[in-house]
This record gives sequence, C-alpha cells and structure tokens, in this order.
Amino acid sequence: MKKNTGEKTRLLPALIFFGITVLLFISLLIVKTFPEASETISTGFSRWWIGVFGGLSSKVSFSLFEFFIYLCIFVIICFIAFWIYCGVKKRGRAALKSLIVFLIIVFTILNIYTLTASFTYMRKSPDLIYAAEEEPDSQKLYELASYFIEDFNILAENFEKDDSGMFVNPYTVNELNAIFQEEYRKLNSSYLFTYTPPVKEVVSSVMMSELSICGIFFAPTGEANINFDMPAFYIPVTIAHELAHAKGAMQERDANLFAYQICLNSDNDFLRLSGYMSCLSSLLSAVGFVCGEEVYNQLHDSLSEEYFVQWSLYYEYWNKHSSLAKIQEFFNDLYLKLSGVEEGVNNYYIEDEVIIDNNTNEVISFEYNDIQKIFIYIYNEKTGL
Repeated sequence: MKKNTGEKTRLLPALIFFGITVLLFISLLIVKTFPEASETISTGFSRWWIGVFGGLSSKVSFSLFEFFIYLCIFVIICFIAFWIYCGVKKRGRAALKSLIVFLIIVFTILNIYTLTASFTYMRKSPDLIYAAEEEPDSQKLYELASYFIEDFNILAENFEKDDSGMFVNPYTVNELNAIFQEEYRKLNSSYLFTYTPPVKEVVSSVMMSELSICGIFFAPTGEANINFDMPAFYIPVTIAHELAHAKGAMQERDANLFAYQICLNSDNDFLRLSGYMSCLSSLLSAVGFVCGEEVYNQLHDSLSEEYFVQWSLYYEYWNKHSSLAKIQEFFNDLYLKLSGVEEGVNNYYIEDEVIIDNNTNEVISFEYNDIQKIFIYIYNEKTGL
C-alpha cells in the first residue's frame, strides 16, 4: 500500500505540470479569438521572440528547424520503443509516467508555437504598399500589359538556362539574403516586423519536393527554410513569401501579396522575372475581362515562348517529385484551418473579382484584384502617369 502511495506521489508533480501546460494551451486558444489581443501579442511577444531567436539561429549555417524535425522523429521513436519495452515487462506505471512526460513536451512545443506564430494569423490584413486607386480604361490596360510583357520577354530571352532549358538561379544563398534584406528595407511597411532573418537552404530539399513544399517558416527558431531544388524561377517569390511570414504576415494571401510587391517592383532581373512568371496570368485575365477576347489573345500570343516552356518544365518537375503532395496538402489545410484561416489552403489564391452571367457568359461586373492593382501602381510609377 505504501509502495502504491509513493508511486502516486512521484507522479503528482508530472501530472500537475502537464495540467498547467494543457490549461495554458486552452487559455491561449481563447485569447487568440480576440483581435486586439492577437495584435498585441503578435507585435509584442512574437516580434521579440522572432527577432531574438531568429538572430541567434542565424549564427549557425544549418537549419535548426530541420534539426528539430530530425530530433522529434528520434525522440518519438525512443518513446515508442520504451512503451513497447514497458508493455513486455509489464511496467505500466513507468509507461504512464513517460507518456505524461511526452505530453508535457508536446504541449510545451504547442504553447511556444501558438505564442510565436498562431497569434499572427489573427492579425488584420495589411493594406497594399503598391496599390493604384484608379481603374484604367481598356486602352491604358492594353498599354500597361504590353509594357510588362515586353519587359518579361527581354528578361526571358536573355536569362541563362541549364541543359534542360530551365532558368538558372544566378545567385548563392548569401547573395540572395543580401538582396532581400535590401528589398524589404525599401518596402518600408509599418505592418511588418523590423527584423528580416536570412533564409536557409535545407539539406532535405528532396523530401520537401516530394511533399510539394517550396518553403517553410518556423517561428520558434525564427528561420525561413527554402527548397532550392525546385525550378529556379519560383525561388525569389518563395523567399519573399517566407520572409513575409517571418516579418509578421502569416496569412498566406498577405505573404503572397508582399512577395509580389517585392518582386514585381524590383530592379533585380531575377526577382522581376520571378514576379512576372507568377503574376502575368492575373494581369492577362484582367485584359480578357476589360479589353475582350481578341486583345487577350493578341497579348497572350505576344508572350515569349519561354513563358510556356518554363511553366511546362515547372509542372514536369512537380509531377516527378510530388509523391506525397496530397498528404501535405491535407495536413496544411487542416493546420491553416486550426490556425483560424477558414479558407485553408485556398487562402493562397487571389482570384479575379468578377461576376459573369451564366446564361449569356457576359461580364456583369469586374473589379481589379490586388495583384492587378500592383501592376497598375508600378506602371504609373515607372511611366510617370
């Protein structure tokens, strides 16, 4: 009887600590539902944590996030092995205690992640830095689209390609870090956190490709991790996207818009090429609605053949490597919804703001979406209109 009492006493501190971690997690989830609290914690604690621990993690060349994943896998295997051992040896109380310790670790990680990342999902979306208020008529939109297509064609025809015909990344990771540090400094958004961490190339890029992952920002270590094995033209927009997360824009749509503003307005050819490859389809979509099918076809056909070649190579790459893509998409969708993003993975996409009559197929109303507004703003700035 005394032995059982002693064992229960030894379990009590672990149970209390476990209860505290669970209560803290529940409390954080409740607090997160209040927008003002989320903004305060995001711009206070989250900003501080990412600045401090991102600064510390930047001192090592490898990805601490990647190391953390490997460590988690190792720890889980050790716990499972111990539970099997306890089952064989009929050591139920030892297994119970280790389970409590395991759950304490899990909820501690969840609490840190909630404080550093989850609250920022609840922030109000920022206004565009580069957003035109005017709505150009069909003639100006035609001139605008022609301007950007011409710039893209010059870039695409002269950009270096590898033996397969795919664009080549002309920079090292350190060079890209220096470029994006300057680009975010020029953007000068009051919404974003001040600190811009360096991006890191992960060792397991092949696994990221199989999971159809281009990049991951991990708030607890303040690291933006990039898959540099993917087609090169998608690297700059991915870096800009992940750095936007690191700087406080956790909603996928918001991070995309920051990335497009950075790349489309850059003086750097590689960044601008990446922005065009990602956004020209949206601009042409506006042309179709405003200028009509004939003008759309004309401009579409004026695109360099490289545009279509690169997208073909892009899809060919992902078709070969995305063996686990559906699994990743399911868990990413679940993660985003649990983080408060109701649309889940659909939050990545910026659709046309158009209403079409289903019977006549005529456009009832059309408004320029945020990507198209970025193009309009940049065109006005570049041409002085």
